[in-house]
Amino acid sequence: MKPREKFLLLWKANGGPKLDEEHKFHTKRRWKHDFFIADSPRGSVAIEIEGGIWLGRFARHTNPAGYWRDCEKYNESLILGNKVIRLAGPLINDLYIRRLVLWLRGGQQPPAEGIQPPLRKNKPAKGRDLRTSR
Repeated sequence: MKPREKFLLLWKANGGPKLDEEHKFHTKRRWKHDFFIADSPRGSVAIEIEGGIWLGRFARHTNPAGYWRDCEKYNESLILGNKVIRLAGPLINDLYIRRLVLWLRGGQQPPAEGIQPPLRKNKPAKGRDLRTSR
């Protein structure tokens, strides 16, 4: 199942508010948010599903030019008064979406226990520091 489909399924299962899909938010640029909620107790909130995170420089969102364009888009949305939530594949799970729905409704979220980042696919050799090695 694709991340977007999984998100929509979990969103509905957790009673998430109505989503505006492919919401155009800028008058001069062709920028769109994957999902948008205009009237939550938290204000206007955009939700972006980030795909291809494991593809590195070959993916739209993780290559340098694509990453730069995403930063520009998200910053502009924030300047216009929107909160931006970015969800990558591993974050699209029942616990995380439930917490997001509760937060959007203005309630208290359960603690983030149990939400762990995925393991790295290519672990560095023992004792090797990735910040200094090439």
